[in-house]
Amino acid sequence: IRTEKLLSTIKKQTDIILAKKKIQEQEQELIESEEKYRLLTETLKDVVVKISPGGEVLYVSPAIEKFSGYSAKQETGNYISKYFANKDELQQAFVLIKEETKNKNGGTFEFLFVPANRKPFPVEISYIPLLKNNEVEAFQFVMRDTTERKKVEDAIRQQNLQLQERNEELDAFSHTVAHDLKNPLGIIMSFADLLFEGYSELSKDEILNYLSIIIKDSKKTQQIINNLLLFASVRKAEIKTEELNMGDIVTESINSLT
Repeated sequence: IRTEKLLSTIKKQTDIILAKKKIQEQEQELIESEEKYRLLTETLKDVVVKISPGGEVLYVSPAIEKFSGYSAKQETGNYISKYFANKDELQQAFVLIKEETKNKNGGTFEFLFVPANRKPFPVEISYIPLLKNNEVEAFQFVMRDTTERKKVEDAIRQQNLQLQERNEELDAFSHTVAHDLKNPLGIIMSFADLLFEGYSELSKDEILNYLSIIIKDSKKTQQIINNLLLFASVRKAEIKTEELNMGDIVTESINSLT
């Protein structure tokens, strides 16, 4: 019986020693993990921030100093409201924090950031909730400057608007050209059909008259095509302005309609 008690005591002491050793190993792994994380956040160009569900800043990486002119140590304990230039965006941020505290989801959020050393600029944050006992203890996010990206997006947006305007102009122009070509081509086809079907019954004067009409409208069609080619070349080349005789232009336009 004494031997059994002794063995039981030794086993318990051994289990305690092994448990302590395991706890020490886990604590060491945690310390090493935290150190690796600290080194990672301190070398990132983007800013790493940790905040409470109430909006209090719990941690800011040293990158904040170059990013905005704030001191990483001095910002701990502040509230996120000081960094928002737009009150509506601040309200949206608090609504989002409340929702994500309940849903335990991550995501992205954009707002106009107020730095210490220059004018407000746009930023984007990618955030994740940090859980403890299955409850959100804090939020951690990476913040980056999106000024250049916004400039590129605005430039692309302007280009798309210009392209849309040009396409609309091209559609209107194509409709006008089609209408202008339709009339003379219709006349040419009509008189060509008359000549083809009734050539043997038409007098010489009628044939010559029909041919003259066909030639006249063929020249109109050719002029329209030449104008199109000229328009296409003008759009590609550098435009040089010169004085025009509007009387001649009006006369030519009237003649092209008759």
